[in-house]
Amino acid sequence: MTQLPRWNVIRCAGCKVCFGQHRAQAKCPHCGQSSGEHPDIVTSVTNAQALQLEVAIANTPEELRDELRAKIAINDSLFDTTDEPSMPAILQKIRSNVDENNMISLQSVREVLSKLLPGEEASNFMEMVEAEGLVTRLAGDSWLFFE
Repeated sequence: MTQLPRWNVIRCAGCKVCFGQHRAQAKCPHCGQSSGEHPDIVTSVTNAQALQLEVAIANTPEELRDELRAKIAINDSLFDTTDEPSMPAILQKIRSNVDENNMISLQSVREVLSKLLPGEEASNFMEMVEAEGLVTRLAGDSWLFFE
């Protein structure tokens, strides 16, 4: 019988923050302290996705953990697997249409979004991207992408 790889959620002895690691001995990514020979392993999981969830829960105050697990379960059920492109994919496509000065017009954004997200309002979309700090609005309806 093949043993599945184990991912460990380790609580740092120095800063008490949990982090994930594929091996038992590691350095804390938060404070740099070594986990030593006998690390405080909170739990072990068999895949990286489960590890991410368990690290988040381990770093949540104990009295809120059950509520967090319930909310995550509800949110997971809300997401279906549609063919809608991801935000990074949309931004990459928009960025591929910038001019030589790294600028993009509202009309260019409309053209990209009409193919990827029909019905999405281009100006609202770019306001969201601007709020995320990825672009800055220039005069009129154009934006400059930050490198």
